[in-house]
Amino acid sequence: MEIRNATKEDIAVMLSEITGDSVTHSKNVVDGLVGIVKDILSKGQAIQIRSLGTFKVVDRKGKTAHDFKTGQELIVPARKAVKFIPGKDLKNRIEK
Repeated sequence: MEIRNATKEDIAVMLSEITGDSVTHSKNVVDGLVGIVKDILSKGQAIQIRSLGTFKVVDRKGKTAHDFKTGQELIVPARKAVKFIPGKDLKNRIEK
């Protein structure tokens, strides 16, 4: 199964093919995992999944930007963002 941009539905189908579980059960597992990831990150904690990578919350500084259509200067406020740092195994698979 070749997928360009996988959705949760696609991941659930692939998971059900691997485990032999129903697609409905796999959807529940994927939804549960996504919920757990959101909860952990919303608390500012990091998630490390060996061979995949690390998700962590970082602070982005405020900055000045320009609206190219109007030429007007805009102020982008400081905010929190999620950063993903790929693990060694994932880097090696992507670089091939």
